[in-house]
Amino acid sequence: GEATDARARASKIHDPTPATAAAEARLGATIRDTIALREAYPELKASQQFVNLQRTISDLEDQIAASREIYNGNVAVYRNLIQQVPSNWVARQFSFHDRTMFAAPDLQGRLA
Repeated sequence: GEATDARARASKIHDPTPATAAAEARLGATIRDTIALREAYPELKASQQFVNLQRTISDLEDQIAASREIYNGNVAVYRNLIQQVPSNWVARQFSFHDRTMFAAPDLQGRLA
């Protein structure tokens, strides 16, 4: 379905670029739309499987947010190293370039 296609597109992008953020935003929107079904179908709200799905999605989002924080922390250290003497000499010699922080929409709190 649509969620599977969005997940497949997001998982194929490994470089934190605007395309990655856009793919994750599409995936997040698809997930939110799926979760919004519970409003249209109250019997889903009572379904233990649906509750488990919501909990799993929330846990995965927490893990993704933590991974994004780690990545951004490493980018900050890298940026400092390529600008400070003497490591900036090595960075210039081997053409190390600046890296982009990874920013994606925060989906926390939208699944409850």
